[in-house]
Amino acid sequence: FKCFQDDELFYNPSGEDCEYYLTYLGLSDFDKKPLNVYPNPASESIYLNLTNNLEYSIFDGTGRLCLNGKSEGNQINIEKLNQGTYIIVLKDENISKSQRFVKM
Repeated sequence: FKCFQDDELFYNPSGEDCEYYLTYLGLSDFDKKPLNVYPNPASESIYLNLTNNLEYSIFDGTGRLCLNGKSEGNQINIEKLNQGTYIIVLKDENISKSQRFVKM
């Protein structure tokens, strides 16, 4: 380990910036990247910049669950949705991210 810290021990023999190692290197791509949905507006499918097979839920403007499942790659078919504004929520273990999109 280059850096280690807990309540009673701090280990940093190199003198490098431990904040970087402790904050960023232990995070997955899902933790680090913001969620982007494109195209927006969309008519048939939306695409996600996060490609892990993630659980998703799509809610309408009233909070009603309209679609859910597990993303396969980075594409989600939204043809069954009516026109309107929706929020997609992606979940990865204890972290969730959301983004608004418009279905034409």
